[in-house]
Amino acid sequence: MTLDACLAELKTRLRQIEEALENLLWAAAAGLSEGEEGHALVDHYDLTTNDLIGWVHEALESVEGLCITPGRPLPELAATASVLTKVQDHLGQLSNRFYNDIASFERIDALLTLGNEKEEEWAEWVQGVNDALSRCPESVYNLQIALIHCWQEIAEQTGLISLMTQAPSVSQQSSNPTEKLKDGN
Repeated sequence: MTLDACLAELKTRLRQIEEALENLLWAAAAGLSEGEEGHALVDHYDLTTNDLIGWVHEALESVEGLCITPGRPLPELAATASVLTKVQDHLGQLSNRFYNDIASFERIDALLTLGNEKEEEWAEWVQGVNDALSRCPESVYNLQIALIHCWQEIAEQTGLISLMTQAPSVSQQSSNPTEKLKDGN
């Protein structure tokens, strides 16, 4: 795969996680009927999901600045690596906050408890949020894979992979000190 294809795939995956998070935001914020009394859990999902979407938007803006358009040369590898580092940072923040906060066992338990304790209206809200949450992990995973492919392509273009494959493995190196002395090493 070429670097421009990897960057295009990364952009596609960022848009997919953006869509999944916007669905979660809608389920959390707009899933209740008008006049329905709020709950702290609603506010938490709303605020946290907005943070996650913000990180995705920042990453997407960075990648869009690099993506190849007809007639435009391939970006420099250093600039691409810098952008990928920013995307990696945003993905790390997103993954941490998603899995350790809104999709954590404690938060899911609070969500399900709310659905069981409140009226039918809350049960529908809980189901909507839970459904939207369940669509996010695949998007996070696909984004991670796309980012890995970008890093692999940069490594190939800079020759790092060929250097790594040409370096002798530990089993090929002699561990006998007397042989090393004979060889002059």
